[in-house]
Amino acid sequence: MDIITIALLFILVFLAFVYLIRSKIMGVLAVILKFGFPALAVLLLVALFIPSVFNTAADFTLKQNGTYDQITQFDDTLSPILELPSNLLVGLDDLFGGSDTEEVPDTDGLLEENLYPTIVTLVGGILRLVTIAFCVLGMVAIIYLSYTLEGSLSAHAMKQKVKTLEQRVASLEAQLTVQASP
Repeated sequence: MDIITIALLFILVFLAFVYLIRSKIMGVLAVILKFGFPALAVLLLVALFIPSVFNTAADFTLKQNGTYDQITQFDDTLSPILELPSNLLVGLDDLFGGSDTEEVPDTDGLLEENLYPTIVTLVGGILRLVTIAFCVLGMVAIIYLSYTLEGSLSAHAMKQKVKTLEQRVASLEAQLTVQASP
């Protein structure tokens, strides 16, 4: 058997197990749904009204995975190349006795100051959009599951009531049979 067949067999066994204990799962699912909807609503409100949380998370992630370090290293490599034309001009000015030199622009940290914040904003925006989509889809799924669960719980409660009523009717019939026989 290959790995796909084994994986599908495990999924089948898991689903069969879940099917067998579905009545026990309904109670747990009802609790999860009661707390899941408000949690997703709060997360959605955070995503809508506090975008700085996602920019902070994006900044932390980019620093942890080394993107920030790579940009600063590239910046350090790029600075001498960008300073070369201005250094040549300053050298030519000095050579020909020109003292009217313009201020040399600072190229240190050029990418760090311009590119990195844009990347942080982009990644933060993507995180924010994914969170909003996840929350909206999760809330729709919870609403759907709550209706489904409510119907299932109502059907289960009705079965219990019918069973109780059948037992009462059988008991009353037995009493009527006993009273009618003398």
